[in-house]
Amino acid sequence: MTLDEVRALLQPDELDYPGTARALGRDALPHLADLVAQGDPRVAPKAVAIAALVDATLARPILVAATASGDPRIRIAAAGAARSAVSDLADDVLDPLLDDPDPGVRRIALRSATARLSPRLHDRLTRILAVESEPVHRRRIRAALDQADAAGGGGGPPARDQRRRGWRRER
Repeated sequence: MTLDEVRALLQPDELDYPGTARALGRDALPHLADLVAQGDPRVAPKAVAIAALVDATLARPILVAATASGDPRIRIAAAGAARSAVSDLADDVLDPLLDDPDPGVRRIALRSATARLSPRLHDRLTRILAVESEPVHRRRIRAALDQADAAGGGGGPPARDQRRRGWRRER
């Protein structure tokens, strides 16, 4: 498959992400990396998400490169993709995005971090909370840390799942 064919598959506004990832497979990862590097705001965020679905571990360089993009839409895609990545990859992707200058990137990074708050990200959020000046972001960070602490240091399911399943931690 050529770069242009991969680009064409990513053009639709309503993309079947899992289906497209299956159709492309691992052989398309170099093309997806090229599309992210080119930075087209209509294609690059989709390329980030598809790369993570194809194989997040092999897509590590793509996801990490996306965190340094000048376009917040590409950084948001990286933050969203990290939600389902293995812990060390998620940490590498989310760490620089948790205090991104763009509030939308920070919001999605925090949401992804909260889904699987590792000790590394917990410490990072604690440090950010000490210097964060934006009240909305401070509340979100505090809620994420409180949720992780209530779940035993981030080891329990996210709060919304706790309510849905009736999960309660015994003290």
